[in-house]
Amino acid sequence: MLNASDYSRLYAEEYGVSLEKAAQECVKHWRLLGRVLYGDCMDLAVHKIGTFKRQKTAPKRFKHPSTGEITIRPSKEVIKFKESEFPYT
Repeated sequence: MLNASDYSRLYAEEYGVSLEKAAQECVKHWRLLGRVLYGDCMDLAVHKIGTFKRQKTAPKRFKHPSTGEITIRPSKEVIKFKESEFPYT
């Protein structure tokens, strides 16, 4: 799995910038993505990459294993990603 440091290093190599500048740019991009998806509650489509869509899950009933008590987990909103059908090159 790629972590933030590795991603910043790849960004720096790809675009010929310093590692510090690459880290700053990556943080700015991810903060903007988070603000759009979570703060502004908007869906996002990125050409040739995919779409991020907000979906609401249904409430779920489950039984506590030791007590047998039935509990209902309320519905919640989640972000789903669907990759584009375009090639990555």
